[in-house]
Amino acid sequence: VAFPFLAWLRRDIEVVRGVPFAREGGKTLCVDIFRPRTPGTLRPAVLQIHGGAWVLGFKQYQGIPLLTHLAAQGWVGFNVDYRLSPKATFPAHIIDVKRALAWIREHADEYGVDPDFIVVTGGSAGGHLAALLALTPGDPEYQPGFESADTSVRAAIVFYGVFDMTDRVPERSKQFMQVLERWVFKASREAAHGQLLRASPVERINPDAPTFLVIHGTRDTLT
Repeated sequence: VAFPFLAWLRRDIEVVRGVPFAREGGKTLCVDIFRPRTPGTLRPAVLQIHGGAWVLGFKQYQGIPLLTHLAAQGWVGFNVDYRLSPKATFPAHIIDVKRALAWIREHADEYGVDPDFIVVTGGSAGGHLAALLALTPGDPEYQPGFESADTSVRAAIVFYGVFDMTDRVPERSKQFMQVLERWVFKASREAAHGQLLRASPVERINPDAPTFLVIHGTRDTLT
C-alpha cells in the first residue's frame, strides 16, 4: 500500500483498531489488529512496536505497510501501544510490550494465531524494545505480576534499533543520553548504570536467543 492511511481499503485484509489489552497508570493500552479476511487457524503472528525515542510516536502511523503486506500473506499483525516518557519511567515501556505479547498468547485461539510462532519487530526505540523483549523471556524485572507468562518469540526483526543504552558508543550524540537521563530513566547515567546495562540488548545476548534480523545503516550517528 503506497499510502498507509489507505490500508483499511484493502479487501483482502481486515483491520480491527483499539482492542484493549491492559490498563496501566490510568491509561488503557490497545492493539490494532491486521489479519486476513479469509478464516484460518494457526497463523504466524507479528508484534509491531513503534519508535519515537521512548517519548513520542503512535501505532496508527508506523508499521502499516509491513503489517498490511504480512496480513495479505496470511499473517496476523498486532500494532501495540505502550506508555511513553516523560510520564512513564523505564522499564514501563518494555513491561507494556511484554504484556501485549502475553495477551496475544492468551487470545491466540480467538485470532487464529499459532502461539508457537510469534515474532517481534520495531524501529529505533521500538527496535530497542523488540530486541530487549526477544532477549529477556520470563525476566521477572520486566514482568511484574505476570512473571509466569510465556514472553518468548520465534524471531526478532530490528530496524535501526538501539542496542546499547550506555554512553559507550562514541559516535552517539550528547542529546541521546540527555533524553535517557532526564525523561526515560529519570536518573543520571552514574546512578542508573546498572539499569542501563540491563536495558541494553547487547548485554543480554545468550545461547538461547531467537533468530535476529538486524537492518541498520552505516551512517547512523543517532542510535
